[in-house]
Parts: sequence; C-alpha cells; structure tokens
Amino acid sequence: MDPMRCSKKPKKGVLELHCWVAYQVLTNYHVRGLVINNYKTDLPVKKGLSSSAAICVLSARAFNRVYDLKLTIRGEMELAYQGEITTPSRCGRMDQGCAFGNRPVLMVFDGDRLDTTELQVKENLHFVIVDLQAQKDTHEILNRLNRCYPFAENETERGVQELLGPINKNITTQAVDSLRESDAEQLGHLMVKAQALFDQYATPACPEELTAPVLHRVLNYQPLENHIWGGKGVGSQGDGTAQFITRSEADQETVFKIIKEDLGIDCLKLTLRPSQQVRKAVIPAAGFGTRLFPATKATKKELFPSLIEME
Repeated sequence: MDPMRCSKKPKKGVLELHCWVAYQVLTNYHVRGLVINNYKTDLPVKKGLSSSAAICVLSARAFNRVYDLKLTIRGEMELAYQGEITTPSRCGRMDQGCAFGNRPVLMVFDGDRLDTTELQVKENLHFVIVDLQAQKDTHEILNRLNRCYPFAENETERGVQELLGPINKNITTQAVDSLRESDAEQLGHLMVKAQALFDQYATPACPEELTAPVLHRVLNYQPLENHIWGGKGVGSQGDGTAQFITRSEADQETVFKIIKEDLGIDCLKLTLRPSQQVRKAVIPAAGFGTRLFPATKATKKELFPSLIEME
C-alpha cells in the first residue's frame, strides 16, 4: 500500500481505513508502503463489533511488524485510532481494544487518558456472538445519547446519565471480578441485569432504534434457555449484534446450531482461555557461540532471545 496515493479521501470502506492509517504512519515514521492481503474477514461489518477498528489495527500492526517500529499494543491502538478518526467514522478509543485479540481487557477512560489492564481467566469461558442481520443506525443512537450530556434536562436524560455512569461502573466492577474468577453463571446474570437496565433507561432516549425487536427475540428465544447463563446486546445495541455466555463447550455448540438452524442467522464462537504458563526456559549463557556464527559476531550468545516451551 502506498500512502501517497491516499491524498484524496476515497469512498468510505476498507480501502479508506487502510489508507488513512498508512497516512498516519507515513506522517510519524520514515517508512514506505506495503501490500496487505486481507484474505479472510469473518467479523460482521457495521454490527457494533468494532470491525472498522479491527481493519485499522490490522494496518497499524502490519506497518509495525514489517518496519520494526517497536510499537506496543497501545501504540498500535493509537495509530489505528488516529487513522480511523480521519475518516467520517465516529469511533471511540474503546473500539481499538480489538488489538488485544480474544483476551479480556479492562479499559478505563478519564478524558483523553486511557488505562488498559489485561484480565486473566482461570478456566475456559464460552461465548456465542450473533449477527442479527437486521438494521441499526449507530449514528442516530449515539446522537440521541449524546443529547443527554452535559446537563440532563428531563427524566429520560437523567436516566441515561445514571445508566452510563454509576450503574455501568457497578456492573463492570462485578463483571471484572466474575471474569477473573471464571464465574460464568454470575457473568451471565450480570449480562441479563445490564440488558434490563439498558432497556429501562436508554431505550426511552431512542425508542426507534433501541426497542430492537430482533435483538429481544433472539435473547428471549426459549430453546436457548437451558444452554446459556445469560445474554445481552453489544455496544450501542439496537438490532446489530447479541452475545451469549453458555454453560459449557457442548452448550456453546448447541447454541450455535440452534441459532443457525432455527433462526437462520449467522453467529461466531468465542472462547476465553487461561493464559499459557511458562514451564521451561533455555538460556544460553556460556561459550563463544561458534555454532551460532556469524550471528554471534554482532550479538553475544547470552543475549540471544530465550527459547521458551509453553504448556
């Protein structure tokens, strides 16, 4: 990809996102272009799953690795964010959290400051993410919710501020504890509670979008009840995406089949797993490294990266 070819904004889409991240890299680093072969995309687009952020992170990470820019994940996230906001996209910094992959991350915002903490689970947690294949207008939802700030002028706006303030903080704190303990049942109950509170406080602010009949039909689909601990909408909600936490891996497979076969809509499996523990490490720390010539002419044998065996 040649960033210099992106001097004019093309039509909003994957190419535009790649181009404007490339523009940010070119502005901040002395690099040239690269070719990205995006051969597989299985994340639903325009469903509130940060698909555009994932594209931007892909570009930032590609430049980072090809040109050895030595960026941390946070650095890649910042480049991706700056690239995406150059487009008409109204993304937030939280969207760039997809850079951490399928690891749970706690993100705390204070103005422009962002703190991220990776969360470790003790046991596997099994989720199913459902593409509702319906219509939602994210811009309209966000416009309506933003009208509730900075000062609430009526009961509905006060309810939105309560929901996105202390209520959200309380549920998130409990959810973090549940994740760390791998308490799937408690996490499911919190998802159900969060959905009920969202329906109570947020829906009146944008009933045209947040009534979400397709979302609630799927969340309340009776055949799923014995296989899940709970479920809720994703992000700004509406008829975009739903998520379930299942009782086991076998239930995850059952939920996947029920949704695909009974409801005729697409879904994805997501499993959070405990991080691998390092059991053995081989550290070369003696000798001249003659068998590693000519590499050891530039780097001493004992400074070579360790060979690590993962469990």
